[in-house]
Amino acid sequence: MLFSFLIPCFSTINDCLQDYARISDANNSILVSSSEVFELGFFIPDKTINKNRHLGIWYYNSNPKIVVWVANRENPLKEPNSYLAVNNGVAELLGADTSVYWRTDSSVAAKNNPTKLCLVDDGNLILLSDQGKSVLWQSFDHPTDTVLPGMMMFNGRLSMKSWKNHGDPALGTSTLVLQSGKDAKLSIMKEGYPKYWDSGVDHSSKIPSVLSKFLLDGNSNGGCMDTSSR
Repeated sequence: MLFSFLIPCFSTINDCLQDYARISDANNSILVSSSEVFELGFFIPDKTINKNRHLGIWYYNSNPKIVVWVANRENPLKEPNSYLAVNNGVAELLGADTSVYWRTDSSVAAKNNPTKLCLVDDGNLILLSDQGKSVLWQSFDHPTDTVLPGMMMFNGRLSMKSWKNHGDPALGTSTLVLQSGKDAKLSIMKEGYPKYWDSGVDHSSKIPSVLSKFLLDGNSNGGCMDTSSR
């Protein structure tokens, strides 16, 4: 009985958040992908540093949390009474005073077009409309610091920014750039360095095999990483 009091009680709302529904930080509600690969909810990166709260995605039941995406990197929540809601074709992260801390850059007429926000098994958070036929927004288009299988390159390029430190997901000083095409390469740029690291043209012998495959696939299928490379 004592052990049961030490475990936080989480309320799971399946894998999708419907129009006018919400998940709340106050009651530890979360979304879990259908095969229990990823979960989305509120978390504090490191209580020893600060009590800032963020909305993020991490591997299901990982302890400590292996976070792969953060919504409000630069706008942390200070109070626990916040919530994520889907209204009128937009997903919003709202504070206790209804201030907007993050929102999707999407908008549709929800009157005749119901929307829902779904967490899928590849770690992508997708806002859907028209009975799930249209993708309005997805987290794979807005990566933070982690490459996941299935992410796409835009114009042959994908860029990510490191966390500020292990307890703060705000933008850090290092940038990772993946670039496909004839001169496919992986580059790491760090503030204060003119050129921190560059894989060069012969990327296959200098970077991990998963990233090498990602670059090669970018030349052949539009930049989508094959999920078999996970």
